[in-house]
Amino acid sequence: MWARRFAWAFLAGAAVAAAPAPARADGGPFGLGIILGEPTGLSAKLFLSGQHAVDGALSYSLVDSALYLHADYLLHFSGWILRAGSTHHLLPYLGIGGEIAVRGDHEHHNGGGGIGVRVPFGLAWIPGHLPIDIFLEIAPGLFLLPATDPDLDAGLGLRYFF
Repeated sequence: MWARRFAWAFLAGAAVAAAPAPARADGGPFGLGIILGEPTGLSAKLFLSGQHAVDGALSYSLVDSALYLHADYLLHFSGWILRAGSTHHLLPYLGIGGEIAVRGDHEHHNGGGGIGVRVPFGLAWIPGHLPIDIFLEIAPGLFLLPATDPDLDAGLGLRYFF
């Protein structure tokens, strides 16, 4: 019962805190780059508005020996300006998405693959007027098929927006 109340309170607080945020650096709404961590690969992001974006990655895990594909819906919150008069912003975000793992040798993949959900949260740094973002993200998740198994992704990335 308390977990449900906490979840509703969290969602209500997130909705109130979600004020318009700077969508991206001076580039366009689409960014392409890399993410380093677990797993490591290519990253893409498309801003739908100042607060809403979808992102995805095609990556490989050396730990699981698996190819991963994930896609997320992201909600961005008001950015923080690093100091008065600065054009640098820190932009926190939270999302929900799904992931697919292929050819894994790890238990949750059963040698063939897996399908799961993930909840990414992170912080993007938009340095001045450059059309890039540098982000740090942690995404706890849960593989649901073929068996239930927890998952944790983390990475540091860079995307160029055009």
